[in-house]
Amino acid sequence: MSEVFIIATHGVAAKQLLATTEMLLGEQTGVHAVDFVPGENADTLAAKYREIMAQYPEDQKFLFLVDLWGGSPFNAANLAAGQNPNAIIVTGVNIPALLNAFSARDDEELPLEEIAAEAVKGARAGVRATHGGQEILKETASAAAPAPQAQATNSNANAAPAYNGPSKIGSKVIEPLENDKHFTIGLTRIDDRLIHGQVATVWTKVSNVSRILVINDDVAKDTVRSTMLKQSTPPGISAHVLDLAKATRVINNPEYAGERFMLLFTNPKDILTLVRDAKWPIHEVNVGGISYKEGKTNLTKAVNVAPEDVEAFKGLNGLGVKLEVRQVVNEQSVDLMKILADKGLA
Repeated sequence: MSEVFIIATHGVAAKQLLATTEMLLGEQTGVHAVDFVPGENADTLAAKYREIMAQYPEDQKFLFLVDLWGGSPFNAANLAAGQNPNAIIVTGVNIPALLNAFSARDDEELPLEEIAAEAVKGARAGVRATHGGQEILKETASAAAPAPQAQATNSNANAAPAYNGPSKIGSKVIEPLENDKHFTIGLTRIDDRLIHGQVATVWTKVSNVSRILVINDDVAKDTVRSTMLKQSTPPGISAHVLDLAKATRVINNPEYAGERFMLLFTNPKDILTLVRDAKWPIHEVNVGGISYKEGKTNLTKAVNVAPEDVEAFKGLNGLGVKLEVRQVVNEQSVDLMKILADKGLA
């Protein structure tokens, strides 16, 4: 069995931390949330830990994720498993730490020590601050986080030079793909929340991207929202917010050849324009979330479509683009066209 996680905090935060993480990743197995309430002490908590550990084989590996170094949840973990070679205790648990730990656990080849290291890395990198709309104290995140962007730069050392053709500033034309020296598309997703916790911490890792490209005319005009989106990216990932026309010029820039991009959209119509008119090589679209508004039809708990969305999805399907509905990574992929057919919309 994979590693068992025991999350423990003062008060009742442990269960809420787990619940929040499952909102982003989906339901997790092999995990226990233990609270520490008034009237209990380290011995009480240690007994709870031992009761949990007794449910598993003697060689089972455990990762304790507790709140404070030296606090009762930490001390109790030392009492229950401090001498156990198959247990590691990590302090400072937060949502990024749990996201990293669960994602690392999914890689069955990683040893317990590396899973713990990923948890620590996530906990530290998740601590950031903004002031006046600008991020400050960046050294906190950059010192603790890996640098996938640097890896992308190294792998792109022999890339073609930057675009030096005629200026296209101000152009509103949806320009077709001009060459094969363009970035690789790691994931194309429709999610009208755009860059949020699940996208920033989970989908970026699954798709192994170095950049996120948000493509939407209205969002690109909104300076405040564009700035906030760029600040929502994890360390080492760059984000760009462009309108549809500028995006078609970016893919023709050989400067990005060899990099992997995540493409984020709020609707399928913009994707159809890129595939049909600009000839973008988008072969699969992940539909993660379209919020409800009056006049839309509910397809799933997270996906609601207007008539123009349905027509755009039909157009993409007709061009051979695979359309899947999957809000979180570990959900089962469902064929969007089948859902539309079941709703009488196909």
